[in-house]
Amino acid sequence: MLQAGKKQEVTIGFKTDEAKVQVALILFKLQDMSSGQEMTRSLKVSAIGKYPFITINQEQIDFEELLIGKTCTKEITITNSSPVPTSFKISRTSDDGKDQSINLSHDGANLQPNTSFTVTVTYTP
Repeated sequence: MLQAGKKQEVTIGFKTDEAKVQVALILFKLQDMSSGQEMTRSLKVSAIGKYPFITINQEQIDFEELLIGKTCTKEITITNSSPVPTSFKISRTSDDGKDQSINLSHDGANLQPNTSFTVTVTYTP
């Protein structure tokens, strides 16, 4: 029960796993304790769920011809162009775990909205 003249802060959370607009109507039933009169107030709340959008600055990395024992390093930049945070993970495909010729400075990270992250790729044949 909330006394007359007092206020109560309320926090409303919204979490979605899809891009959509959510609209809700919250009804407050108020009762004047002295007169017993009841009244209703409403509050419209809306929220927008957005998907992250990440891009990479190049589709492939070409180390060209590199002699055994030499090292070549390239950088890729991953950008989150959306207004929501996201994360990424880099995983090897068709790898039995025995090839250690390619090393990454990071295999994943969290990206805040409108930020970029650089991953260094080192190749040592």
